[in-house]
Amino acid sequence: MVKKINLVLFITLLFIATIFTGNPLSKNDYIINIFTIVTFISLLFNKEIKLNKLSLLILLLFISSIIPLIFGSYVDLNGTIFYILRYFSLFLFILTSNNIISDDNKDLVSKTIIYISVILAIIGFDMATTKITNDLLLTINGNFDLDILTEGRIVSTFMYPNALACLLGVAFILNLKYVEKKENISASIGLFLLISLFITGSRTVIILLFLITIIYIIKNKKHMLFNYLLISSVISLLFNF
Repeated sequence: MVKKINLVLFITLLFIATIFTGNPLSKNDYIINIFTIVTFISLLFNKEIKLNKLSLLILLLFISSIIPLIFGSYVDLNGTIFYILRYFSLFLFILTSNNIISDDNKDLVSKTIIYISVILAIIGFDMATTKITNDLLLTINGNFDLDILTEGRIVSTFMYPNALACLLGVAFILNLKYVEKKENISASIGLFLLISLFITGSRTVIILLFLITIIYIIKNKKHMLFNYLLISSVISLLFNF
């Protein structure tokens, strides 16, 4: 029962972390921090916490952010405390992810990330066209800058096209597994994610995505996925003209 509660809390956290974004210095960051801590505390009741290499790396980053506060070498006290909390929240999130995600629930977590990405892409397209979701977004998070859209790039709730592109790229890679299995509409979802990624205009993320995907295809001899990547890329390019 506790494991299920932890999983529900973690998946809820994924949604909160993507909706309460906007201005990177917004008060809503504290909502994410508090919910991350609650999820972590819930995890403590379930089992012993295990540290992985990434968690240790983030922990070192968190410790390094405290040093200016200890020695009084900070420029701005409020800014220093804010980033200490941010790194601490990131550490707890990575640690919690490592201890909650398992073979039993990794499909659920992967699909959650994929569906969240689809929703955010739809919001991004709406913000650039009909603006139906604008009032709702401002109600949820008053820090949204709805005038940030430039050069036809979609940004969604992230407010930065490159940040949205990173999430879409991760979701596209996770979705390849379901494309290979020919699950439901996974091929259409992947195509939509790739089109959305192209429209963010983030060249670096697009290049990295293609390199990672091609390496994965070659290493695992997934020839069907190469055809899928080629066709999806051509269609995505057409949508950008």
